[in-house]
Amino acid sequence: MSDQLSGAVQAMENEASRLLEGARAEGERILKAARAEVARLDAEEPALDAVQRACEARLEAARSKASEILAAAREEAARLTRESADKSDDCVAQLVRIVAGDGP
Repeated sequence: MSDQLSGAVQAMENEASRLLEGARAEGERILKAARAEVARLDAEEPALDAVQRACEARLEAARSKASEILAAAREEAARLTRESADKSDDCVAQLVRIVAGDGP
């Protein structure tokens, strides 16, 4: 039973890690796309002030979106961690009751 509990906790931790990694990858993809757009606009050489404002706005939007994704992933990881701790506590309590002879 403790192996099942350990496995369940490990699975939840792996899922939380996967979610965080996915959020980081998405954030990096967004920033990469924003940088590519900045480079493209820079190569066109329109009015420098307009390009700079457009780049700053797009970069800020990309950073904001990446932050939102990362925050959501962190919240999900925290939720999964809480749930795994709760399940661990419940299993330990049940094991104590069984060992103490109070039944499941």
